[in-house]
Amino acid sequence: MIKRPNYGIFNIPCQWRYDNPMPTQRLFFAIWPDEPVRERLHAAARELILDEARAIAADAVHLTLVFIGSVDTERRACLEQAADGIKASAFTFTLDQAVFWSKPQILWLGCSAQPAPLLGLVQGLTAGAEQ
Repeated sequence: MIKRPNYGIFNIPCQWRYDNPMPTQRLFFAIWPDEPVRERLHAAARELILDEARAIAADAVHLTLVFIGSVDTERRACLEQAADGIKASAFTFTLDQAVFWSKPQILWLGCSAQPAPLLGLVQGLTAGAEQ
């Protein structure tokens, strides 16, 4: 797992693809809040989710910016290189929306007003992922 100050690549090991002998990982770019913020988000999620859902561990709380999908190690290296070239200004935002998807049991927290630097970061990461 790679952590960066404002964003990072989160990986989830997955099975080998049949058409590709190289192992793959499911990747996405995400904001990794500091520990106090993660703890507050984790506590809020536990209050918001339904009884049949389970909360992820506090140290896994993140805010997904761009979902990449399954990639091999070569593609991951290219994504890391593209992400290293992205510069973003500091920004703040308020998580004021919550949606629970029951089938994947995911609680999504989002912001109704996205600051320009956040949108620029997402655009840069998306462009880098499309190269």
